[in-house]
Amino acid sequence: MNLIRSPYQADLRPMQIRFWVASALFLILAVTCASQSRSWRLQEMTYAELVRAKAGLNRLREASLNRKEALARLKAQPVDNTENKTPEMLIYWKLDEIKERLRSDDLTVAAIEKKGDKVSLPYTLKFNNHSYHEFINAIRYLQKSASPWTPISSITISQSGDPGRSGVVFTIAGNVLVNDKSKP
Repeated sequence: MNLIRSPYQADLRPMQIRFWVASALFLILAVTCASQSRSWRLQEMTYAELVRAKAGLNRLREASLNRKEALARLKAQPVDNTENKTPEMLIYWKLDEIKERLRSDDLTVAAIEKKGDKVSLPYTLKFNNHSYHEFINAIRYLQKSASPWTPISSITISQSGDPGRSGVVFTIAGNVLVNDKSKP
């Protein structure tokens, strides 16, 4: 170590102390600003989540009110008592529902058949130039039908017979079935 100091070092000593004090203050200020900036970002994100949650709460309230209104309307409707209807009435009711729901281009029905305790009505639906998606939805609807049952006996996909028109014809053949409750 050099024990002899130059006269210039003695003059620089107060400047060195000021430099280190200023550096420490700058470092403290930088850390404080960085943590404050992070805190503000977190507050903004929390506020955005709160706004989103409030909007979701309002949508939830609306959905609850809509559900309550729908239940009230459903309870106000007269009960459709299928026990007192004849099997033929149930079959024609189901046929009307199929016609309304599927909106086929052609609906052909045959005569009502009675075999034992089952009453059935054969039908044929034709869809001209419909999308495949609509056709699959029609099949799904007919297969999901609970009562009266609507089993599908055949499905045909063919080209349109018109020479001037190109397209696909979907044909579904099946029956509307009901158990005749009047038979023992």
